[in-house]
Amino acid sequence: MIKKTENDWIVIGRFGKVHGIKGLISVISFTDPIENIFEYEPLHILLKKVWCPLKLANKQFSGDRLLVQVENYLTREDAAFLTNIEIAVPRQVLPSLEDNQYYLHDLIGLNAFNLRNELLGTISEIIPTGSNDVIVISGEKRILVPFVWDVYVKSIHLSEQKIFLDWDEDELGI
Repeated sequence: MIKKTENDWIVIGRFGKVHGIKGLISVISFTDPIENIFEYEPLHILLKKVWCPLKLANKQFSGDRLLVQVENYLTREDAAFLTNIEIAVPRQVLPSLEDNQYYLHDLIGLNAFNLRNELLGTISEIIPTGSNDVIVISGEKRILVPFVWDVYVKSIHLSEQKIFLDWDEDELGI
């Protein structure tokens, strides 16, 4: 799930299950491609409500899975403590984008409108699915919209905090 955190920390992954007995733990990456998570430095994890630097002692690829060994978490039992802990970077380490390019986390909090300029709600999260991400809109009701440019997503205006979607529940029969 793509989300923003307080103080401009951007969550780019989280730890999954431990692997083996040598303190390896899987990394669920929200980057595309998944191994790009290792391109961002410094990585941090949230421990006891404090963002702490993350130092990797080892990284491996096992098929389509990323496995790491974290410094100071070198046993299976220690690594298990990290399960489901989010991995983040400070916003300023992300590369600048060209015009009409957006980081998904920048869309969180935008007001979503249909093409009749009716407010559908506010984007509360974006769910990566592997094919098309899904925009989650919270409002009068929860709406899930596939993130497909020129089909459902028509325009984004970050400065105005608006996104326009071709989404009409009456026409879709929802």
